[in-house]
Amino acid sequence: GKDGEHLPGGSEASLKARLGDSLAAVACISQGGFAFMTVSLPFGIGSLEAGTLVLYSFLGIFTMLCIRSACTAGLPGHGKGSSAPYFALLFAGLIVIAVFRDLSVGADFGVYRELFDNIDSGDVIAERLRSYKSGYFWITWICKKCFGSFSAYIFVCYAIILAGYIIFLCTYCKGSDLISYVPFIIVAFFYIKALTELKTAMAASCFLVFLSCLKPRKPVWAIVGLVFLFFSLELHLFTVCVFAPFVVFWYVFRNRISGWSRLKFALWVLIPAVLSLAAIRYVKGQLDIYAPLFDMIRGDIREYLQMSPTDIFHGLFAEHWIMLIPHTALFVFMLIAWDGIGDGRSSVLAKAACTWDIMIMPGCTYANIWRENSILFMTRMLMWGEILRILEKRCPEKYRKLHRIFWFLVFFGWFLFRLFSEAEDLGVDPYVFDFAVK
Repeated sequence: GKDGEHLPGGSEASLKARLGDSLAAVACISQGGFAFMTVSLPFGIGSLEAGTLVLYSFLGIFTMLCIRSACTAGLPGHGKGSSAPYFALLFAGLIVIAVFRDLSVGADFGVYRELFDNIDSGDVIAERLRSYKSGYFWITWICKKCFGSFSAYIFVCYAIILAGYIIFLCTYCKGSDLISYVPFIIVAFFYIKALTELKTAMAASCFLVFLSCLKPRKPVWAIVGLVFLFFSLELHLFTVCVFAPFVVFWYVFRNRISGWSRLKFALWVLIPAVLSLAAIRYVKGQLDIYAPLFDMIRGDIREYLQMSPTDIFHGLFAEHWIMLIPHTALFVFMLIAWDGIGDGRSSVLAKAACTWDIMIMPGCTYANIWRENSILFMTRMLMWGEILRILEKRCPEKYRKLHRIFWFLVFFGWFLFRLFSEAEDLGVDPYVFDFAVK
């Protein structure tokens, strides 16, 4: 469930009051003439307030262009200059969206304010925070002691998120024009999700730093990477724990995966995916037997499994199809472009990470670990970028511009589709600026 669910009665009442005030403020703004018409997609897919749609669309294109400019700065044909100004612009643009927003933007944003206010109180909320998210607890506690300002605390949290993005981009993308940067428009969608999923986004960012430490083959960087992996687990244990075994997968197959055939790659994805589905289905049918073990490891594991769909075909694919589509599409296009994917460190990392990500995705969604989709998204964008460049080279010269336009429309369309379909659940529509210090 969401981070704000199952709070104690008193805190829940306080939270509802706080969110009620925020929503009232939004209503006043709307009545004041600043609200726009609502844009809706057919078939009940979703809707967005028009001003919010324009803002998020701009954010997606802005993010893509900043990443492209930063990673290709100084390369032949891209002019002279440093990537630093573009990364600084990216950081500044995205941090403003996170810090200067109303409490109503982000389904769990008010909960984070409640936790920040009660971090020293010793009540049930703080105890819950200490018990299950100790990494997040210490970040919150240090910010409360050092700054005492919720705005400063939010700045620090989203600075950590953006730092992970930039470190990964500097490690695996900077200085390369061998990939297309069109897919990186999706990075903005995951940042918009981070307006609600703060701890997940921070954990994902620390995991990206861990992946960045895998590139240099030196023991000191391996140790640094393990520190960030540990901190990622401390931020969101239940989600990141399914990626921790990737360390073993990487060190076993990093020198072998480039030699795999298409068939071997397909088998490495499909067989573990089927086995994980079967194992989770079995465990779900024996929850009473395994309950004491789950309660000993993590108290909410049983809750996650109980909330997950009971039937694979009518539950998993009916309820989580929107999350399975991009992984399935990536699997298909990796098969198509497999022989053209490079053997450099960036390509090998992307192949290994995407193989792991795709093979565990069905099992994770069936177990209701829906946040899994938000951990390795940057490696998926890196792989998509290489695939699009491979497909472009296979196109006749006169059609390459149309090829680039087509794929921009595909990724921008998917970006908008995800926004329309998830904005209500994420609580990010309408977006309301609030420049007051909180």
